[in-house]
Amino acid sequence: MEEKVFALIANVVVLEAEEESEPIEE
Repeated sequence: MEEKVFALIANVVVLEAEEESEPIEE
């Protein structure tokens, strides 16, 4: 169960990092 939680947190962190480095303009 901890592995799934860690994977979810890591995924969110990566998504946030991508948004900060490459802001999407709509």
